[in-house]
Amino acid sequence: MQEEKETEMSKWLFSVAYSFDQFLNALLYPLLNLTLSDGSYLFGEPDETLSSVMGKNVRMGKCKGCYFICLILHKLDKTHCEKSTEEDEHSGYKE
Repeated sequence: MQEEKETEMSKWLFSVAYSFDQFLNALLYPLLNLTLSDGSYLFGEPDETLSSVMGKNVRMGKCKGCYFICLILHKLDKTHCEKSTEEDEHSGYKE
C-alpha cells in the first residue's frame, strides 16, 4: 500500500514538473528566443518542453547556450535533452 502511494505521488510530481516546463516554454519564449535561439528552432510552443526545444537545437548544431544548458542537465539525468525531444511537436514556433 505504501509503495502504491509513493508511485502515485511520483507520477503526480512528474506531471506537475512536466506541465511547469511547458508553461515556462510558453511564458518565457520572447526572452529565450532573444537570448538562446538563432532562429532555427524557436521556443514558445505551449505543448513542448524547454528540454525538447533545446535538444532539437543541439541536434541541429545550433544554439550554443542550449548546448551548455543540456550539459548541465545531463549531470542530473544522462542524455536528458535527447530523451526529452518530442518529435511529434511543432516544427518551430512562429509568431
